[in-house]
Amino acid sequence: MMRVLSGFCVVCMEHMVKQIYRNVRPVDRVEPEPGELVLKKEDEEEIILKVWTLQPRTHDLEVVWRVLSYGLQKPAAAGGEGSTGQTAVNDERLGEVWRRSQSGLDPTGKTVRAAQLRAKDLEPGWHRVRCSIKDPTPWVLRDDEGLLTQELEWWVEVQP
Repeated sequence: MMRVLSGFCVVCMEHMVKQIYRNVRPVDRVEPEPGELVLKKEDEEEIILKVWTLQPRTHDLEVVWRVLSYGLQKPAAAGGEGSTGQTAVNDERLGEVWRRSQSGLDPTGKTVRAAQLRAKDLEPGWHRVRCSIKDPTPWVLRDDEGLLTQELEWWVEVQP
């Protein structure tokens, strides 16, 4: 097919897409870096989490922001002293889909996805914010290696 300039076969396209993702990740840059953040409710603080993603020519990447609240005590699985009975294992799909998010272009023309976290929108305590990024390209039928997906996670403590 390539010799007659009619494009690549489906097997070659899948292989090429996977090879690209072996060398680059779906996320190009993050601000602030994943980790622990603190918001003070009395000061009505807010944080904007930003994720710069790759931008394929033919489609957008799927980006979903989720927030899962854990209460006043950080779960032991996340490095806290006690456990609330919930762990970070097997709950990656749990949590509220965060609606305060948007997508756009930064001044350099790169795609940036952002989520706004406001102290007034969250109860005091610990919250896990997870950003899941996936390339839904039709060229890859099975991604057993997880090359086309990436997850980022922040722990936000809302203080009274």
